[in-house]
Amino acid sequence: MQELEQIRIGQHADDGTGDALRDGMAKVNDNFAKVKQSVEAVESTAASAAEVAAEAKAKADGDIPAAAKGMAGGVAPLDDRGKVPAAHLPPLTDYLPADEKGAPGGVAPLDDRGKVPAAHLPPLTGYLSVEDRGQIGGVAPLDADGRIPEGYSSYPATRAYLETDFNDLIWTDDYYVSLPVPNSPPALRGEGLLRVRELFDGQLFQEFFLLDAKPARWWRSKLTLTTWGQWQQVAEAARTMGPDQALVDVTGSRAINVSYVNSTGRPIVAYVRCVTQSTGSTGHLSLQLGNPFKATDICHVPLGAGVANYLTVSAIIPPGVQYMGYAFGTGLTFDLWKEYR
Repeated sequence: MQELEQIRIGQHADDGTGDALRDGMAKVNDNFAKVKQSVEAVESTAASAAEVAAEAKAKADGDIPAAAKGMAGGVAPLDDRGKVPAAHLPPLTDYLPADEKGAPGGVAPLDDRGKVPAAHLPPLTGYLSVEDRGQIGGVAPLDADGRIPEGYSSYPATRAYLETDFNDLIWTDDYYVSLPVPNSPPALRGEGLLRVRELFDGQLFQEFFLLDAKPARWWRSKLTLTTWGQWQQVAEAARTMGPDQALVDVTGSRAINVSYVNSTGRPIVAYVRCVTQSTGSTGHLSLQLGNPFKATDICHVPLGAGVANYLTVSAIIPPGVQYMGYAFGTGLTFDLWKEYR
């Protein structure tokens, strides 16, 4: 605590016992400084006290009253194991006991991908893998109509309306196709012969006639201008020459004296032409083929001396066989190459 100096004022006015005016004012100033210092100290203490009080109030505001312990809307107490007692837990009607996880009669766990592990799945005997769908050795998918698409069938696309006739009627205008004599007259009924006939309204039918029992049986396929029926399917399946083939100009991709391979899987016909440039040209043009390739002329056309003309050769090339247009001599120029393929 600060000690203040006393200002002596004397017993009576001007009795000479009081402090002089200057000395008295000096004491006033000194006392004022001490009072100011004390006030500042008090203010600092008060501020610290206010801060401590604010902190205490904030802590008190964040605390939960003890009366809320175990009460509705309050907090749950802990037992001697540090666990919430069952009385303060919700009903377990929507929960499964942990010991049912992965146990028989319980529930299956999930792996790190969120999937049921294979050990908890039933045996897949009698099931087909999704990966087998549409794969070789697997199963064929079905289209929107519940049918196997053409691309997954071993049969070509259906090109005719099929129907079965179980009667044994033999018409006088029936005709049979029996190799090697096509379109033979119906003098005798043959077994396993192809019959073609026009029934009505210009509709053409082809029938495979099988006389193995009474009544006779045959299978009929209706034909139109744009379909050939099952016999075209047989030809296409056998990769024969004709169906879906056309004459193509391949001059730009062919050259004389260069070997090529028929990789179409079916027979083709090659046509090669050269032109002589002068009357003095000599030599010949040929088509050579073989597998392995050998210089064997299948078609050979010589050039007569002193004649300016075209030389043309052609031959049927079996599938998988090498072939080459070969020109020998002087004055021969490669002119044209076409293939029926």
